[in-house]
Amino acid sequence: MAGMLPIAIVTAGVLIYALRWHQTPVPRRRQVGPR
Repeated sequence: MAGMLPIAIVTAGVLIYALRWHQTPVPRRRQVGPR
């Protein structure tokens, strides 16, 4: 079952990252994104 550890860690990391990203205000640089 060791193979499940990396998946769980990655999933938790993505969830935490998403929560932090939603908490922070979206910068207006998105409109002037690099092409």
